[in-house]
Amino acid sequence: MLIEHRNLRPQGELVIFPKLHLELNPGKWRDRRANLPDCGLGRLLDNGTILLQGGLKYRPPILPLMADFPDPSTIKSHIFNHMKFSLASRQALDQVKAAIKNGAVPYNEVIEWIISIGPYFIIRRFGPFTQAELDTRGHCPDDSGDVAAADLIELAYQFHTTPETMYRIGTTEAAIAVEAFLNAGAMPGCMLQMQDCQNVEAMSGVIP
Repeated sequence: MLIEHRNLRPQGELVIFPKLHLELNPGKWRDRRANLPDCGLGRLLDNGTILLQGGLKYRPPILPLMADFPDPSTIKSHIFNHMKFSLASRQALDQVKAAIKNGAVPYNEVIEWIISIGPYFIIRRFGPFTQAELDTRGHCPDDSGDVAAADLIELAYQFHTTPETMYRIGTTEAAIAVEAFLNAGAMPGCMLQMQDCQNVEAMSGVIP
């Protein structure tokens, strides 16, 4: 999905950084802990500095709930859907904080992150943060590990809704949403128009 959008832009205007290594405590050489966003989106400056305008957190699909690619409106209110998006959002929150600590994102600005569960995604806003909030991690276990049952129960009580619009990859609505997300940090004159979004949707062809 993101590759098609990137390919419609001038070369270098949008760089995809897969598994970007973000130290949890940069400057403390004894602390080797790091956060690895599934995907960082931004620019690479001539001096090697990485500036992010957003990122992506991906989790596997919920089966059988998402098996037949139902319309987002029919599954958005499902409790498993809320829990998965809430958990992924907590993990994305840690990634945003790590990006701020590494100087890739301004600490005093709102940043958007794509939260994707299988072929569905939302765009969630994070920040700005206080120093105390930056020092707090939302989800300590490894992203790739299984989540404890107690953690899921806690999420079920804490998060009853997913307020953001949920999109399904391969639709015009999803392409328009991703373009709006990318254009928020795009250079002047590099924004794509509606026809370009329809072209992206046609190229992706992931879901009918």
